[in-house]
Amino acid sequence: MVARLAEEHLRRRSVTPANIPDFSELGAVLFDLDGTLVDSLPQVGEAAAEAMRNLGYEVTPEQILSVLGPPLVDVVGDLLNIDRDDSKRVYREYVRVYAEKYIPRTRAMPGALSLLDALGDIGLPVAVVTNKLEEAGRAVVEVMGWEARFFTVVGNDTAARPKPHADPALHALQMIDVPPERAILVGDSAADMGCAINAGLRSGIAMKGLTSEAALREAGASHYCSDLAALLVLLRDRSS
Repeated sequence: MVARLAEEHLRRRSVTPANIPDFSELGAVLFDLDGTLVDSLPQVGEAAAEAMRNLGYEVTPEQILSVLGPPLVDVVGDLLNIDRDDSKRVYREYVRVYAEKYIPRTRAMPGALSLLDALGDIGLPVAVVTNKLEEAGRAVVEVMGWEARFFTVVGNDTAARPKPHADPALHALQMIDVPPERAILVGDSAADMGCAINAGLRSGIAMKGLTSEAALREAGASHYCSDLAALLVLLRDRSS
């Protein structure tokens, strides 16, 4: 009866569980940044499109957003069908444009502050694992005033390989000193879920965003949450 009521409660909060892990021994939560904790995806698309225009390429923000997830330098190469040197040149221009014009406009996702407050109240370490450059990830965290909340910020250039490889998650957990089986990763892309699986984490929890629930499930998500309030309910219910 208790289990059935708990599942009904999760459904009311728009959480879709699969094989529900026990979060009672959770030691850390790793968060993606764009589209997960901050509502920055429109800015990323606009900045990337502007950078490409500056270098003579015509791509819409919508085209860019439709393939986000892997590091943007890889997305650029595939989208424009250009070689690695040219994609790095476009990416450098994107980094400049994004830092100068778009990072200051970053806003938190609804419920982000309440979620981080709640995790801080129970002393659960949190870290950022993003496919941004580490410098850009730290700049976003600073703009949000969240520097003291995160144990570390891991970018696509911090560890040997970016998401979906295991390296960024394992690097963050080494810093926190928590084993993978006691950690979860929360994100909105297949790359996030792949990172969770490849690192042997307890769970990969998917957030509603540009990627469909079906694709996130296929990538390994154990849960799909409609928003951060639903994620907070899930963590509270499963860790109590």
